[in-house]
Amino acid sequence: MLNRFGISSGVAALFVTVIAMVIGQASIFAILPPLGRELGFSELQTGIVVTASSFVAFLVSPWWGRRVNSYGPRLVALIGLSGGFVCFVSMALFADMGLREAVSSEVVFWLILIVRGGLLGLFLAAVLVAVYAAVAGFSTEENDRVAGFATVQAAYSLGNILGPLIGGLLAGFGFVLALALTPLFTVVGIIAVAVLLPRHMGGSVAGPTPQLKARDPRVFPLLCVMFCVATPLAVTMITLGFLVQDRLVLDPITTARTAGFAAFTVFATFFMTQITVVKVLKWPALRLVRTGTIFSFVGMIGLSLGGTALILFASMAVLGVGIGMSQTGAMTMPTLAVEPHEQGAVSGLIIATSTLAFTIGPAGAGWLYGFNSALPFVVSAVLLAGVRVFVEVSRYPSLNAPVHAEK
Repeated sequence: MLNRFGISSGVAALFVTVIAMVIGQASIFAILPPLGRELGFSELQTGIVVTASSFVAFLVSPWWGRRVNSYGPRLVALIGLSGGFVCFVSMALFADMGLREAVSSEVVFWLILIVRGGLLGLFLAAVLVAVYAAVAGFSTEENDRVAGFATVQAAYSLGNILGPLIGGLLAGFGFVLALALTPLFTVVGIIAVAVLLPRHMGGSVAGPTPQLKARDPRVFPLLCVMFCVATPLAVTMITLGFLVQDRLVLDPITTARTAGFAAFTVFATFFMTQITVVKVLKWPALRLVRTGTIFSFVGMIGLSLGGTALILFASMAVLGVGIGMSQTGAMTMPTLAVEPHEQGAVSGLIIATSTLAFTIGPAGAGWLYGFNSALPFVVSAVLLAGVRVFVEVSRYPSLNAPVHAEK
């Protein structure tokens, strides 16, 4: 069992690690849409770059889990952060080549797809798997483990708040410079892991893993609900740059800056909702989903119709409130529908479902946006309306189980 200082330093290392990697990844959301247009990418191609990263992370996470068991979270985290550093540097170099027209648009697209879409997904998965394994490794008591996971989630939210804002601000000095500075965040993460994270951590769990399947009737409808409430955020993040540039008629640099502030708005309200409505009011999970889908629906309709900066920013704020409630409730319900010994297995399904939304959402949104700028948001609103009706009228046993569990 680690001493108090070991646990505290480990938590600090994980907090800094997650923020560093997420800021690096999230800052690109504000830069990539206008940069892609400058490089000659279509909306669909830009969506594919983001989708590929999520899909690769979805595929390789179990493999990284086995590597953590063999080599420990510290080494795997260092590999992931170092690989992320190389990916960010490479993307800046490739973008510079494309903007200088040293190579064709098609070549730049494939190079960025391989680096940002493939390799970054590989190394990001390593960091996330290592972080969650480390929390389990140094927290032997339940309260410590809950606090550790809460710290990681807070870091993830904060990284998503700061990333687009920093990316938008840096883009004001040029796309290449903004991308070139991104790797510095991963350097901070590398230092934190190397200095603060213990080399040896216990807490591995032996024994067979429960074979809980996604089609299990206790969790399947709840996973479908989670997919639908997670999709609006995935859709919005990849189309936001296009929407801001097209609706407000801005130049590429101003687009990146404005999109960064808009993304900051949604994650800031998301974070504030978690620490007020979710933490203070302590609403049941099903109530969070019921209420959150209404806010998210209004936000998506606003984005589909809004033609002014005021409407777009207000819609992003409302969407953040809705996501903060609905996603929290949707992620909680499956854990309340299964037995205690199945919690690890259902957590894997929850992560897979969330990743799936961020795999399908960006590519689908980029494709739909090519037909009409309102279509991605209208489709997302339809999904949210379907969820709201389903949770209101359904008598599916597992859907109602969480409500009884929370009373």
